[in-house]
Amino acid sequence: MAGTVTVPAISFRFGGNAPMLRCRNGMGISILAIVGFFRWLSTDYTNHRFSLESEMTNSIQRFFVVGDTFLGTARHIDGLITETDALEKVLTSVHLDNDIHLYLQQGVDMRSLYAAVRHFNTTNGKAGGSFNLVSCKRAPRSTRRFAHKNRAENIVICAPRRMSDTLFEMDLCFSAQNEFFLDHMTGMHIQGMALIEAARQAFLTVTEAFFLAEDERDYYYVIKSMETEFQNFVFPFDAVLRYEITRASHKENRHGFDADITIIQAGTVCTRVTVSFTAFEAKTIADRELVVAQECLNKLVEQYRDEEALQSVSQVA
Repeated sequence: MAGTVTVPAISFRFGGNAPMLRCRNGMGISILAIVGFFRWLSTDYTNHRFSLESEMTNSIQRFFVVGDTFLGTARHIDGLITETDALEKVLTSVHLDNDIHLYLQQGVDMRSLYAAVRHFNTTNGKAGGSFNLVSCKRAPRSTRRFAHKNRAENIVICAPRRMSDTLFEMDLCFSAQNEFFLDHMTGMHIQGMALIEAARQAFLTVTEAFFLAEDERDYYYVIKSMETEFQNFVFPFDAVLRYEITRASHKENRHGFDADITIIQAGTVCTRVTVSFTAFEAKTIADRELVVAQECLNKLVEQYRDEEALQSVSQVA
């Protein structure tokens, strides 16, 4: 079922023409998303082959690991375990006949798992198989200054890679403690608002890192429009965000950009965002924002005063 929800400057389109599986609870799951992901598992995963022939020759066990926040997802998918499950598997193992590869996905804090794997491989791994941690993330998490977030766990993208003058790529990196996961989660996918936040952080990070890096002035970002289209669910697995600048204008105290943003998982485009924004020199817009805020408050005062007068007349009558 396709539908559109529209609010000022933001348009959300759900479903499209992609075939859907519908659960008894009413949630629709795209067949293309599920088939696409498992088709991806059967192909090259950062030079680690998932072919039947290699499985028979080296007998490597492989598990995909997600943060405990995604327990509901891990319960329903074979080969997917939570961080706690993975940690328990490492800590309770005494001897391995074959290697076990743990592919780290969204929401995993590597510190405890890395320490446990290192300890096992040092003490027990010499006589048999060993644990191996595998991550496809090709860069560290973006910085607080670039992503405009105060808490590191709320930064949801890695540092961008410049592919050309106008094209950039960055990996998604959701923490289990991210602000979007603290209240509730619906279904097995990452909620749409978290993906919109990833797009927002992408244009901030690219602009700060590649266009304003040598500018010592502070900038204030104003979004003119932001249109989002959800084509497939994004699950808590590896995904890439692609950011392409389609228009750029530069003046003395402002820099305007239009950009197309796509989030890709397992080779499938899941989310498209088109954004238009301007970075103003902070001191230029701060005064204007104060004037507008004061005007808004004055109008509300007059509105409430008129309503109070009407209420008084009504009570007297």
